[in-house]
Amino acid sequence: MKQILRSFALGLLTATVLLGVFYMLDNDKELKDNQTGTLSTEEMKQELEAQGYTVEGIAEQQPEEENTADQKQKDQDQENDNEETSPSEEQQTPPKEIRIYSLHIESGMTISEIAGVLANASIIEDENALISFLNKNDYATSIQIGTFELTSEMSIDEIAATITGQND
Repeated sequence: MKQILRSFALGLLTATVLLGVFYMLDNDKELKDNQTGTLSTEEMKQELEAQGYTVEGIAEQQPEEENTADQKQKDQDQENDNEETSPSEEQQTPPKEIRIYSLHIESGMTISEIAGVLANASIIEDENALISFLNKNDYATSIQIGTFELTSEMSIDEIAATITGQND
């Protein structure tokens, strides 16, 4: 019986030592990868722009009021152009601005926090409508952790299906 226990202990010790060696070797490799894989700010911007993203610095961003005023001016200019070209098109409404937002849901976030983030991003108009929809349809406990692409064109039902993983 003693020999069996000693063999078992020796096996556990050997396995632990091997796992420790592989862990240390793997950690060293990750550190080297992280050190050689760092990009400068300009390289990051170029990489993102090459993938089709728009990169803005803090100084380049305009306050929301200025964007709205500029957009209203452009809309008025377009309406004036449309009036000059064809008077029958006066009743057309300007196209609605479509917003795309990447919602990152972390562990422990409440539906109120999620609704607040979406309202601040102008994806939904009414936080309470989303909260009551999630509660009414028992989606509140099914929200998945992760990052989700949402647009301002999506209905509350579509948003709920996306963040609960039922859209797959």
